[in-house]
Amino acid sequence: MLLKLLQRQTYTCLSHRYGLYVCFVGVVVTIVSAFQFGEQLEESCVFRLLEIHLFVLIYIHILRGVGKRLQNVLK
Repeated sequence: MLLKLLQRQTYTCLSHRYGLYVCFVGVVVTIVSAFQFGEQLEESCVFRLLEIHLFVLIYIHILRGVGKRLQNVLK
């Protein structure tokens, strides 16, 4: 029932003078939005990975410093 109503509304829209143009613009807007969302998602993932990498480097640096101080104490 709902599918038939949706099909009827779609055919009515397409049969109007500018219906096909409206559908084309809708598809283009959807595609552009998907690409922008993908770029934002990729950018946030890259920044998160860089943040984790920086945290690991700082942690390793701290551990090396603590290890050197501990060796000096144990000597």
